[in-house]
Amino acid sequence: MDFKDIPVINDTIVPDSDDEIRQRLKSLGQPMVLPGEDDEARKQRLISLTTTTEDQDMIDEDSQDEEDEDEQEEFYTPGPAELYDVRLRILRDSLFKSSRRLEHEQEMSKFEYTHYLKHRRGMNAAASRFELFGSQMIRGNTRAISTVRFSPGGEYIATGSWDGSICVLNSGDLSTFAFVPAGHHSEKVTLDWDMSNKNTNVLASGGNEGSLNIWDVGQTPLKSSVSIKQAHDQRITKTVFHPINDYVVTASSDKTWKLWDITTEKELMTQEGHTGEVISCAIHEDGGLLFSAGKEGRSYCWDLRSGRSLFTLKSCWRADFFSNYLVTGDSNGILQVMDLRKNDQALQDIPAHSKPISDVHFHRQRGETSDKEANGKLLITSSFDGNVSIWSVGNWIKVKSLKGHDKAMSCDINGTGDSIVSSGWDRTVKLWNT
Repeated sequence: MDFKDIPVINDTIVPDSDDEIRQRLKSLGQPMVLPGEDDEARKQRLISLTTTTEDQDMIDEDSQDEEDEDEQEEFYTPGPAELYDVRLRILRDSLFKSSRRLEHEQEMSKFEYTHYLKHRRGMNAAASRFELFGSQMIRGNTRAISTVRFSPGGEYIATGSWDGSICVLNSGDLSTFAFVPAGHHSEKVTLDWDMSNKNTNVLASGGNEGSLNIWDVGQTPLKSSVSIKQAHDQRITKTVFHPINDYVVTASSDKTWKLWDITTEKELMTQEGHTGEVISCAIHEDGGLLFSAGKEGRSYCWDLRSGRSLFTLKSCWRADFFSNYLVTGDSNGILQVMDLRKNDQALQDIPAHSKPISDVHFHRQRGETSDKEANGKLLITSSFDGNVSIWSVGNWIKVKSLKGHDKAMSCDINGTGDSIVSSGWDRTVKLWNT
C-alpha cells in the first residue's frame, strides 16, 4: 500500500491494523467492537470520531485565544452623563492652581542659592528640635489607632481606630473634643479632612463595612451630614478629599477606587485596573493627578482630567504628591522619589525604615503665611519599626527620627510645621512639638 493511500484526517494518520484501530477507539473512550461491525466499518467509525474530536479541540483553542485577546484589550467603564462636566471642572481648576504654583516657584527662583541654603539649614535646625509633648490613650477605644490627621486650621486632630470609632482631639492638650463609637463603621476606620478652607472642619470617613460618611466637626455630638451606605462592596481602605471640596475619592478592597460628589451623594466614576485590593491613594494638590496602590504589587498614576493611566510603578504602599515630586513608601521600608516630569525613572531610592512604611506626608502650609519658602520643604514618614522620621525635601537627608510607638501606623504635620502627630499599634496618640 502506498503512503498516499493512508487516510489522513487533520494531519492525524489512521492506522490500517485492526488491533491498532481497536486500541485507538479504546483510548477515545469508545467500544472497541460494535455488534455486526466488520474491520472496514470500524475504521470508518474511528475516522469519524477523530475528525469530530480534533475539530472540537480547534474550536476550544480558538475560543481560548479570543478570551486571551479580550483580557489584553483596553476597556472603559461607562460613567454618568455629568462625568464629562466634572472632568472639565477639574481641568480648569487644576490649570489655575498649577499656574499659581508655577508663578510662586518662578518668584522663589530669583533668590540666590546661598539664600536657599541658609533657609534650609534654618528649617532643618528647627525640625531637629522636635520632642515628645504628650501621649494619650483615647477613652472608649479598644484597638490600634490606624489614622491621625490635623484639621485645616490645626486646632483639631481626627483619629480613626480599628475598632470602628472616630475621635476628634484638641491639638493643644490631646483632650477629647468629640467621640463617635463604633456603629457608623464596623472597624478599620480611614479618614481625611477637607483642606480647601482652614475655617471649616469637614471630615470624610470610611470603614470595613464599605460606607462613606461626611461629618461637620463644628457641632457636638458629631452627626454625619452625608452617609452613603455600601459605597463599596468591601472595606474602604482610604478616603481622600479632592482639592475641589465637592468631591471625595474612596479606595477599596474590591479592587477599585471611586470618585463621589458629596453634594449630590452620587457616584461619578468607578476606576478598575487593579488585580488586588487598592490599599492606598493620594491626590496632587493641583487636583489633576491621582495615585493608587494595589496589593498585587502595582501602582498607577491617573489623570483625573482624561481618565487615563499615565504610568505604572511596582510595589508601593503609601504615597504623597508635592509640586513635581511623587514620593512613595513600600513594605520593604524604601522611600522612592519620583519627578513627575520624568515618570520613567526614580530620582532616588532611600532606605528609610527597617519595616513597612505606614504613612507618607509632605508639610503643607494653610492660608496666608509670611514664610512661603517653607511650604513642602519637609517630609514625614511613619513605619512599623516604631519610628516617625523627618526628611529634608530636595537633598532627602534625614533630619530626625522620633521613637515612641511599638508600631507607628500613621502620622501628620500641621500647617505651621511645628507639630507632628502620630498613632500606633499601642493604641496611643502622640504629639511632638518643636
